[in-house]
Amino acid sequence: MKRAAGLLAAALTLAIVPAGAAPVLPAHLAGAWSTQDALFHGDTLVGGTAAYLSADGNGAIVAGARPARPCAEGACPPVVGLRIRTTLQGDTVIATILDKDARSGRIVPAPGVPALMLDYDRATHVLTLRAPDGDQVLRRRNGEIPAAMRRMIAGQ
Repeated sequence: MKRAAGLLAAALTLAIVPAGAAPVLPAHLAGAWSTQDALFHGDTLVGGTAAYLSADGNGAIVAGARPARPCAEGACPPVVGLRIRTTLQGDTVIATILDKDARSGRIVPAPGVPALMLDYDRATHVLTLRAPDGDQVLRRRNGEIPAAMRRMIAGQ
């Protein structure tokens, strides 16, 4: 994820798949997931890692400081957000990191950035994010994605 840090929040404001698209992820995988050390200020991640997975395949992975630090005097630590498009193969969610092509303006897989794998364990109901900087276990925080994050994923 370090290599993709330049995709920051702007990557979250990219186009979204049209409404009414067939579900890509089953209901038990859609929603907000986070690491045990994740720290939130309201619904906003300020530390740790969170994955926001929509049933339609759109989503985001957001990572903040580790170890997580609370907001101090109204200032929260910076976070990195990556816009993703997911597919499902068996119990593995494949998260392709997206970017906007500078020439065409089209939404495309980020060049040179490998997809992230999130393996779902049916017995423990956890997702394991297989990332270049180490595996992270995420637990489902909520079956719904917070409204502000849904708007960012949708580019609103």
